[in-house]
Amino acid sequence: MSGKWLRSLMLLLLCGGVAMLARGQGVLSVRRPDGRQARLAVYAPSGQACAPLAVLSPGSGDDRGGLTYLATALQRHGWRAVMLLHRERDPESLRDRLRNGRFRHDLFSLSTTPDDYRDRLDDVAAALAWARAQCRAPVAVLIGHAMGAVTAMLEAGAENRLGLQGRDRFDAYVALSPEGRGPIFPADAWHHLSKPLLLLTGTLDDAPNGSWRVRTQAFADLPAGCHWLGVIDHATHMNLAGFGYGNGAIEKIIVPTVEAFVDGVRAHRCEALPNQPGLRLTRQ
Repeated sequence: MSGKWLRSLMLLLLCGGVAMLARGQGVLSVRRPDGRQARLAVYAPSGQACAPLAVLSPGSGDDRGGLTYLATALQRHGWRAVMLLHRERDPESLRDRLRNGRFRHDLFSLSTTPDDYRDRLDDVAAALAWARAQCRAPVAVLIGHAMGAVTAMLEAGAENRLGLQGRDRFDAYVALSPEGRGPIFPADAWHHLSKPLLLLTGTLDDAPNGSWRVRTQAFADLPAGCHWLGVIDHATHMNLAGFGYGNGAIEKIIVPTVEAFVDGVRAHRCEALPNQPGLRLTRQ
């Protein structure tokens, strides 16, 4: 990957991401449990007194518009979507990573530093506190991509090597590009997770420690329940975030799958997910 390509991508991230966030209802700064500020992009639906809540945690390499396609889709679907603007994703952080040659590494790798995830879990707590101060949502779902998927699994209570304990404050979880066994999660880390869970990956969504098949290991460890695995043909890691060649076709698979899953959560039923060309679904 050339330096010119990286500079062009960086410009897209700094400029294009802001435009994508403009579709949201507003960006807020709210107080976290540690006293620091968390930044949230809020996508509020129209005409609902207290909508169900979806909190979205993008990956560290996604630009500021990462997962925007899901936030806007859920907003149209009648959900209040709250995007976590994690600190490592702000413009100054992106500029610093480019200057120090870390941008390529961060774009295609995954942090294994406990403090990074502790920071993200504090953002999650701040988003929940803010949302609950507005109204008591009937259900709440946490959705994450890559590092955000790790955040979701940690919050759900997955065993881990980082010494972190999530509080399992959501009714269900969605993990796009989930991590398998490795430096964060040991074998059987997910064996006790009982709440509804949707895992989505793609056949070109390589993991840091292997092929896309590594990303299915969490599903294999789950107990029987309302647990789904979806594998999308030809979907890359960045497609799942909402970027890259062919991402429009991939989004048309992901959005109705996630919407059907959260509809079931809202109805307190484990609904069958829609069969679609290019998507292989398995229920545990």
